[in-house]
Amino acid sequence: MPSADAGYVGVWVVTVANGQATITSTSISAAPGAPFFATLPALMAGFAASASQSASIAANTAVLAGAFDDQDSMQLVASNLAAGVSQTIACFGDSTMYGINAANLSTQVATPPPAQLQSFLNTFFGNTAAAVVNSALSGTTAAQMLAGTDGSGQTFAQRIAASSAQAVYCNHGINDAYGPNSTTVSVYKANILSIIKITRAANKVPVLVTPHPCLTIGTFGSTARAEATARFAQAMREVARQHNVILVDNFQMFALILGMDGQMPLSIFPDGAHGPQSTYTISGNNLADAVLGAQIQTLTVPNQRLTATSAMVRATNQINNPSGSSRLGVAVTTSTGGAQSLRVVFRVAAQGLDVSLLHPVFFSGANDISMTFDGNSMTGISPFSMYSAGFPNTNFVQDMETLILRNVAPGLHILSMTTAGGGGGGIGIHGLRSRAAEKPLLLLNASTVPTQRVLLAPMIDMSATVSNTVALFDTMNMSRYLGACEFEWTGQLQYNSGICIGSNIGSNTGSAIAQQLQIFGLNSSGFASVYEATGPAAFVAGTLGSTDLSLAIHSYRVQISAGSPGVVTMYVDNVQVGTYTLTQTYFGGLLGIWKNSAAGVLVITNVNRVWRP
Repeated sequence: MPSADAGYVGVWVVTVANGQATITSTSISAAPGAPFFATLPALMAGFAASASQSASIAANTAVLAGAFDDQDSMQLVASNLAAGVSQTIACFGDSTMYGINAANLSTQVATPPPAQLQSFLNTFFGNTAAAVVNSALSGTTAAQMLAGTDGSGQTFAQRIAASSAQAVYCNHGINDAYGPNSTTVSVYKANILSIIKITRAANKVPVLVTPHPCLTIGTFGSTARAEATARFAQAMREVARQHNVILVDNFQMFALILGMDGQMPLSIFPDGAHGPQSTYTISGNNLADAVLGAQIQTLTVPNQRLTATSAMVRATNQINNPSGSSRLGVAVTTSTGGAQSLRVVFRVAAQGLDVSLLHPVFFSGANDISMTFDGNSMTGISPFSMYSAGFPNTNFVQDMETLILRNVAPGLHILSMTTAGGGGGGIGIHGLRSRAAEKPLLLLNASTVPTQRVLLAPMIDMSATVSNTVALFDTMNMSRYLGACEFEWTGQLQYNSGICIGSNIGSNTGSAIAQQLQIFGLNSSGFASVYEATGPAAFVAGTLGSTDLSLAIHSYRVQISAGSPGVVTMYVDNVQVGTYTLTQTYFGGLLGIWKNSAAGVLVITNVNRVWRP
């Protein structure tokens, strides 16, 4: 134990036994065996000389190490926003935070990342409590911002001291890494540390945002810029990790997007560095991760379910209904009076995922639901309906699986469902489910359009039964919200048998009961028929032919148009046997087989989904 005492240095070896500290050896005059604490008064004067310097070092270290707990402070921001208490966020950075339009570098896109962040937060919380200030300046570096030579006329410390913001985002990096004002990684790290220190010293939460990737092509693209930007993004990650700073890794998210099937790099960064509105929308969404990250669930693989029981769902007058018969255990619904809104935030962290909405269909459901995704109206059927007169609240359809998004880009997203309240209905959700992305084959300059088939099952069989038996297959989702649904199979159908699309029904207690919503097959006479559920085990039927088809093996094909309610067209051996206009708006569900005949085993082979580009 070194010490400073009256101008010389002494060393004591101290032993602690039975709670008593004693000197066992020494290089100065204190005798072994003397009580150690008896020497402390003589040491205090020597230590006092360096006390001021030590305190300064300790204070500086505390600021950088996070003595102000960023996570707790950001949690307070989120809590205040949820309560409708006004919160301000300041966003600093270069042109990619400012929102320079790649199509015209002298203009700004309509919704830059800070504006998208504000919209995202206010939409999710259902108020206007978030105010996000865009303090970014094009073409600038972290060093220029700190010194006030970025055109702002004030140092960063002065701007932070005058700011009312509770959180401060910094997105410098692209110009620091490459260009006339570029610097080294070590200097960049030191600048980022200064930003953290200044922000924390002002009792504000620093948030670091990695620069997004730059391309090797385009007006601003080059191999040198692309490589340098990647290194500086990594440097920011290292600083954030070492000093417990909240990080939004836009570089990583855009790197995943650049590798997506169907994505062209120059459609994301047309000039190699800047984006169109769609790119800045993604960037702005990701900024919300710093505020909402603790409550956002992530889709990473196909066939993953995110339950609505988490904090990712907020609704007008939110009602949480437990359901023992639901695969997800709960339905979150709005109230049923007046205008309603239900919002879902989620994160996608992998390429190639479709997203389905798992939702109820019930007597008090709304039939005029408008849907937006990341603030944009969704392509598909409008309005979306969760209403059915035949399913009262005590016996509702649940876990309906309707595909609403295809090949979703990695990053944060928000799905919003609203109803004007004209029908007096509510909006409900059980959760979300990911699927491996599927899409029609893209054909260019083709004189004929071939059909693409996806095999769902090589063979399905059901033993003889005299009950109304249905089997639904959890991996076979059929949906017609984004487009027409078409599928085909081969088999010798029995009387009262066929393919069905369904889900399950139940109440707040009890096990799930399979429910066919639409059936395509043969009636009791063997004629091609379509059945629609109008309530639990209650159907209306449409007969499409007058030939008994149960006597032989046939190929069957069904097309269900995208529409509300829509039209069914049925083919047998590639010959159209009739059409049926639907009356119910069931947009999705699980494929299965139905049999209500004891005539024998039902065997269906080569069940395929059919894509027509």
